[in-house]
Amino acid sequence: MDKNFPSKNDSTNPSLIDLLRKYTSRTEERDTVRKEDPRINRPPQQQSNVQTTNLNEDRMNLDYKAKWEESEAKYRALEKKHQQLQNSTVKQLQNKIDQLQRDSNQLKIVKERIAEVCSCRQLTNIQIDQLKLLVNNDFPTEIIANKNDFHQQTLKLRDIIVKHNDELLNKFQVMIQGKRKRNQFENDLSDDNNDN
Repeated sequence: MDKNFPSKNDSTNPSLIDLLRKYTSRTEERDTVRKEDPRINRPPQQQSNVQTTNLNEDRMNLDYKAKWEESEAKYRALEKKHQQLQNSTVKQLQNKIDQLQRDSNQLKIVKERIAEVCSCRQLTNIQIDQLKLLVNNDFPTEIIANKNDFHQQTLKLRDIIVKHNDELLNKFQVMIQGKRKRNQFENDLSDDNNDN
């Protein structure tokens, strides 16, 4: 026998057989794993369908994300406008309240002045003029409340009262003339009736 060929009784033979068994068992395991794995078992068309559905889902996710960001931007803009409107409304209301308080303060000053003028038992001409001025709406009350120059105030008051008195006199004259004409007409009618 040749020394190059191993004999049947050699110790190397069982190791080769063991290796062969391991190899075959591994290939069998791979085959079973391949059969069980759905990705490997699918036909190529199903794999492409899965890939297209994945792409479609990704696109839809991107679309939803873009729409979400757009709606968030719109919401922020609306929220900002709401805040601006709220602030401007608050400012307008505050300005209106301030104006009403100023008007109220001026009214208090005018009422105090009227009470002061009316508290005297004998009113002087100047006090009467001041009282008439306070009642007259044409003349602003700020002049009385804010200025200290009494002489200028009395001159303005005198002019306003003169104008007011002229208007009253004209109204009285018209009323008196109307009554005279009515009385004269009634007298003429009664004379005509008496003559008949």
